[in-house]
Amino acid sequence: EYVSRARGIKAAVILAIDDGHVLLVEQYRVPLGRRCLELPAGLVGDDAAGEHFAEAAARELEEETGYRPETIELVGEF
Repeated sequence: EYVSRARGIKAAVILAIDDGHVLLVEQYRVPLGRRCLELPAGLVGDDAAGEHFAEAAARELEEETGYRPETIELVGEF
């Protein structure tokens, strides 16, 4: 199945690498009834309209992991 968000809201998914290790977050997911390991992610424009993907990715990475990105590279939009 494919699901999309209403109102064209987009999400940023971050593949953060620190010293050769991928950073993951652990979050409880109600539909699964358990905690899951996943890549940090969040909505673009959640805080401010017109937010750029890089700004959203940096904000979400810091909110979810405490890390600030040194560089950001957009690798695609899906």
